[in-house]
Amino acid sequence: MVTNLNRMEAAVKSDLSVEVARTMRRLSSYILAESNNIFNALDDVLFCIRMSKDQLNQRRVETPQAYGGVEVEELLLEAEADLDAAIQVLQSNYKFSPNFKKNFSFARTLINGESIHRLDPAFTIAGFDEIWHTAFDINLRKEGSVIEFTTGASDLCMSQIQPKNVSDVDQEFSGRSLYCPVDEPCWLMTTRPSTHAYYLTHQLLFLLLGQNGGCAPDFEAQVRRYFGTLLEADAASVTPELMRRQCRAVLDDAKRIAKLGYPDIAKDLFTEQGFLCGAAVNMPEFFSPDWIRTIISWQLPSGCYGFEHPSGIGIDFRSMVEEKSFDNLSESEADSDESSSVEDITRVDRPGAAARREQVMSDSCYAHFTAVTLGYFAVAMRYLAE
Repeated sequence: MVTNLNRMEAAVKSDLSVEVARTMRRLSSYILAESNNIFNALDDVLFCIRMSKDQLNQRRVETPQAYGGVEVEELLLEAEADLDAAIQVLQSNYKFSPNFKKNFSFARTLINGESIHRLDPAFTIAGFDEIWHTAFDINLRKEGSVIEFTTGASDLCMSQIQPKNVSDVDQEFSGRSLYCPVDEPCWLMTTRPSTHAYYLTHQLLFLLLGQNGGCAPDFEAQVRRYFGTLLEADAASVTPELMRRQCRAVLDDAKRIAKLGYPDIAKDLFTEQGFLCGAAVNMPEFFSPDWIRTIISWQLPSGCYGFEHPSGIGIDFRSMVEEKSFDNLSESEADSDESSSVEDITRVDRPGAAARREQVMSDSCYAHFTAVTLGYFAVAMRYLAE
């Protein structure tokens, strides 16, 4: 399986670009048609659309002569027009959404044109893993416990991240944003090592949004408190290092999902993994032709992503209630025929954990699954253009 898109044949990149662009056009058409019916997953869908537009814009700026020719560019412009129209409808739905919070910035990040800056994947701090685990243990003893990862806890911590606003900066604190009051319990939950599945992707999402949304000074203050004298590295380098290492762990999780044959219960997670890590860190491993075409094959006739006959999942298929994870699954076991069960793949480390809200729409479609897949393809288009 080819994993390095930079070495991929130009013809393969061109063909894949056309396939992805056509898939995105069907996706955008469905999202626009259903936008007035999206409420429970409103924040997630709006964020994924904005993130997708950002990735497509960066692709256009970085590689104006991208693969795929006129057809691809026309399809993407049509898709973006759909998404622009959908944004207007989704924003008007806020007043009807029972889940919307006044200070919840999850969907509003990028609203001021902030772009996600992709990190180099190379680790930069020697011995960081051991220091990271030691620091967590020390801080855990201070706090007494760590917040369990649940939808509510994730929302609470995400609400502490606000878009950068130049007019709301406290000059006395050298540019520290007044909109990033990241507290110690949230920092501890977000930086807990050795997590998996949605817990891990949400840790990454928290750091990704904060680092790119004006909270870097606040994160640096937390780094200095969290690591103390254990770490000699510049505090500004630590959050990017955490993101690199989280994405390396996310890739391991994704490989296990692929090894298990992409069970229905893990498909939403699989696309979320590539979407977030592909945007956060330069990791073409998430965008092999095999993985891209596999995700394309899941698209339903209406253009969305969901399950006509889901295997082993209920309506709220992203809820997780057991304390099973990858903790006891070694690399050799993942590569054997006796790997962990399908259900283990989407569980996180703490009991009672749940992923973000899902909403079932028309044609057996799932709002979050559809939105993160749109994001995956937007990021894939950027890699395919390079």
